[in-house]
Formats: sequence, C-alpha cells, structure tokens
Amino acid sequence: VTNVTNVTVTLDPVLFEHRGVYICYTSVVDVASEYILLLDFPPFTVDISRDYSGTLYAGDPLTLSCTIILHSLVDIPVIITNQWTNNMMNINESSITETITETDTNCYTAALDFYSLSADDDGEYKCIVLVNANTTDSYINSNVSNEVSTEITVELEELLSCKNVTFLPRSVAITWTEPERAVQDGYLLGYYLQCETNNSHELVLEVNISAQNSPVTNYTINFLTPHTSYVCGFSVLTMAGLGPEMMCEFETAQDVPEDVPERFSSTPAVFSITFTWLPPSIPNGIIIQYNLTVYN
Repeated sequence: VTNVTNVTVTLDPVLFEHRGVYICYTSVVDVASEYILLLDFPPFTVDISRDYSGTLYAGDPLTLSCTIILHSLVDIPVIITNQWTNNMMNINESSITETITETDTNCYTAALDFYSLSADDDGEYKCIVLVNANTTDSYINSNVSNEVSTEITVELEELLSCKNVTFLPRSVAITWTEPERAVQDGYLLGYYLQCETNNSHELVLEVNISAQNSPVTNYTINFLTPHTSYVCGFSVLTMAGLGPEMMCEFETAQDVPEDVPERFSSTPAVFSITFTWLPPSIPNGIIIQYNLTVYN
C-alpha cells in the first residue's frame, strides 16, 4: 500500500504578488516538483458619457468622457493608452483635445474636448482602451483591451420666425428673429435667401445677406409682380455651413391694372348699343367691376 500525502496551497484571492514559480520539496527523498503561476491581467470596464445631454448645435463646445475602471485587485503599475475614432477614422484635429488622467485608485478618464462643434462632427465616436502592466515581468500576461462607442448628432440652428411686414404690390419687406445661440457663440456669418414664384417656380432672388459687421433682421425684395404668390427658402449661414431651411410664403398686394380691356367693341341697335370686351392682359389683381361711360 502506498501512502499518499497531499499538500494544498490555497490562494484566495489570487494577487499579482503571487505570480512566479512554486516549488514543492519533500523530505523523504530529494525530489522537488515545480509549478509556474502565470497571471492574466483581469478585464476592465469602459463607459462613455458626455457633459451635455440636450440637442447639440454647431458652435457648441462638448466633452466626451471615457471612464476606465480597472479590477480592484490590480495593485501594480499600469500603462493605459486610448484612441478615439469618428466613423472608424482616427481623430487628429486641432480643434479637438485628447487627455487621459487618473481620477481615483484604478480609475482613469480619457476626455475628448470639442471647442466648437461643426456639422462634420456628426457620427459614431469610439473610445478604444489598451491596458498593459508597466513591467517586464514574464509571469504576467497583460495587454488587454476594451472599447465603447456613442453617437453624436450636430444640428444647425434655424430661425425662430419669418414674415412679410409690408404687403406692397411690387416689393416685400421680410423680417425675422435672430438665432440667439449663433449670436452668443459668435459664429454667425449671415443668412441665405432664395425666392421663387409659388406656381411657376420661377427664380426671382438668390442672395447671401451678411451679418458679420452688424445685426440684420430684415430684407426688402423689390421688382415683384402684384397679386402674386411667392415662396422663399431662408437659412442661417454659419462657419459650419447652412442651417435647416425655413420656408416663408407671402403674396404681394394688388395694384391697378397696367392696361385697358382688350378687344373692346360696340354693336349698335335701334334703341340700344351692346359693348363687349375681354379683361386686361395684366390685371394686377382681382377685377371686381368695370366703369363704362357713354357720351352723347
């Protein structure tokens, strides 16, 4: 009968300091057995957040934060690197700053700061994190990674209102309210205005209205046709481009006819005269009556 003696070494929990070579010696014979304890770097968590949860507009600042939390048993120096990508492309723009700091024990924050958002900043942002043990110890299998992503949508601010304030037959003065955010952030360049007739879609105006030197909240459109419906597309123009188009519809006022009735004729009878005519070719409004004067 062979006597078997088991010797057990329990490591609970296993710490980084337990890594290395374990040798078991016996006093009966000069024999030793060897066991190498290799430690894998434990997985870590990554979360992403932003400092503003509301609607983002061009010109706004924004900070994306990537929070990295290592396992509580990690008690050795580590090297943490991260890479931000936008739509799978690495980020290296001068208007964006990347930082990584240790905020608590085993807790790090990688930040992506936007000084001024633009329409090009739309898309999926991914924070890719790589953790390595800051040691040449061959008993630690480090080099673990994790990643997290979020979506960003950047809106271009639109105007609050747009209306016709004159109702003249051959010109229209439109007025609007300045977009507060664009003015406060200092990136307002002006406005883009394009007008056409509502029925025939004939282009009558296309203009950029500058607002860089002084505030502008009105514009007069001249050389229009009386009693005609127009539609105008109106947008804020910023450093990021044109904002959403707001439609302004209006109708010019009526005016007096520009010509006389056409094909005016008379047919005399014994006791009467019959007059006939066609409406003028340019009535400039709705004809409500004709004045006919007969001289003897």
